[in-house]
Amino acid sequence: MARGSVGDVTFYRDGGLQRARSRNRQPNNPRSNKQQTQRALFSNCVKFYKLTASKFFKFAFENKKVNESDYNAFMRENLKRGVMMSKTAFYVEPYPALGNWLMSRGSLATIRNTNDDNTNAPVFDLGAAYTETLPANITIAQISTAMVASGRYEVGDIITLVKYLANGDNIPTATPSAEGDGLQTNFVFWQFLVDPNNTNTFASIFGELQRFYIVKTTQNTLAIKFGVSAQSGDEEWRLGYTSATIIHSRNTSSGLRVSTQELTINPRMTAAIETAATDANYKSAVLTDWQSSGLAILQGEGLELLDPISYNLTTSKYVVSLHETSDPSSAGDVYNIPFGGVLTSSYGYITAPQLQYDFKSEEMAIRAQTILQAAETPVLRIDGDVVPISNIEVSRIETVVFVELTIAGQQLPEGVSTLQFTCNGIDWASATANVNFT
Repeated sequence: MARGSVGDVTFYRDGGLQRARSRNRQPNNPRSNKQQTQRALFSNCVKFYKLTASKFFKFAFENKKVNESDYNAFMRENLKRGVMMSKTAFYVEPYPALGNWLMSRGSLATIRNTNDDNTNAPVFDLGAAYTETLPANITIAQISTAMVASGRYEVGDIITLVKYLANGDNIPTATPSAEGDGLQTNFVFWQFLVDPNNTNTFASIFGELQRFYIVKTTQNTLAIKFGVSAQSGDEEWRLGYTSATIIHSRNTSSGLRVSTQELTINPRMTAAIETAATDANYKSAVLTDWQSSGLAILQGEGLELLDPISYNLTTSKYVVSLHETSDPSSAGDVYNIPFGGVLTSSYGYITAPQLQYDFKSEEMAIRAQTILQAAETPVLRIDGDVVPISNIEVSRIETVVFVELTIAGQQLPEGVSTLQFTCNGIDWASATANVNFT
């Protein structure tokens, strides 16, 4: 069905039905404090969503409405959980998105952090009794046996361990430098299946650097504690701007079921969020930064009367999640690659490509967003071979348009791989991409 705008009419979908509404040619002042505040909150939430870059939220919300996208479900749940972010901070890639982010909402029991003192590392109680002495290298089989015996878990359930970390100083700020001033931001997750026959150690799921450990609570139940080691976890937790959680999910005949989990945040993250939410000087600086930008709403004659656009996209980039394993559902690495760049992989799967287009003006970005939202013939190719696209999500912040493609785990050929994305006959992502549309 058509989506987008033609003249003064905007087409959209509502409850599976095609609808249309007329465009307001005299919108309210886009520079009002209320609108700029909403934009600052919206940008922060979008930045955290884009950071995951791996379809992490594909099945995160059981309450997702019919025809609601993963992106819209996340925004609905989290828009009021974040704080205001300046336009400058949004475009500084390592600057963190601050918030009490809800990672999942569902019908399975919440895995609770039993450590009420957030100055120490969180301890996520699995609620599985374990009366024996805890082995130094406990296996997934030993953990799974106790979990299944508790009646709360089933064989095949998925446990996801999440860490979100930012290092640096002067957070929050409305004016981080373009270089990031030494900021480093990292979102990573690990998973294991509940499997009483898996003799691999719990530590093996992390590779070289372990971030969670199995411990016993005073009630003799198994718990997962954050930290590089059982001894240094509390100390590490107090460093940087750190948050973590554990999510329980289960495949059923009626869809995926998940536990309701929000990120547990450390003292520095807590203090940064409180400052951003309450400091009048910070809020004023954020609003000033947004008001210094270009037009927030396209006004005047409308898209169809603008001059034709011809803009070379080789300065933009695409983001992919690459899985260097034989399992496309396993955790993988995220790559930011300029258009015309390549993926080099000896073996792996690619999932959830995201394309980012940086336009010279907001008018250009709106034109591009409209065309992409109304796309009827999107085609993705890897090394020239067509890859089926099951869904396309388009969003925009100022002059930047984001396109997120849903594909099945696509196995990469060995060696160098290139991506090409075309839509309505326009080449949107290749070494020679040049977008021309009127």
